[in-house]
Amino acid sequence: MNVIKSKRNKERVKTGMEKYDAAFSDLENRLIEEARMIPPRMEAVEELLKQGADLNKTGAERNVFLTILEYYGEYVDENGDVRETGEYLPALLKLFFRYDVDIKVKNEDEMSAAWCFVWPTATDQAMLEAAELLLQKGMKANARYQNETPL
Repeated sequence: MNVIKSKRNKERVKTGMEKYDAAFSDLENRLIEEARMIPPRMEAVEELLKQGADLNKTGAERNVFLTILEYYGEYVDENGDVRETGEYLPALLKLFFRYDVDIKVKNEDEMSAAWCFVWPTATDQAMLEAAELLLQKGMKANARYQNETPL
């Protein structure tokens, strides 16, 4: 049993396939699981997208894309070592763009994708590259949340 703590101090116990949201189908849950692997299994992710897994499907708190996105950045592994996962995000984003991901989606707190990951974790080159990719696809750099912007 592996326990992974994310930057937001959430714990995830990996005991087979996790059901992330009751509204997500088995395809979407498998997509989330594969995309969150370190490193992500890109062939499996693309195959699930080809089979119809919907990145834009909305659950109780957020959509599939944001459920994947929130995992990227920094986390503490089962040995207590800090790991960076941002290096995999640019490749995932490029794949997601081919499957019409909605990058302007907001989570339950009305936080845009920028606030979910770019602002708190854009500290390394890969995360900055991911932010640039999102900006090129139309993400608003001046999106406001609690009277602040990522810039």
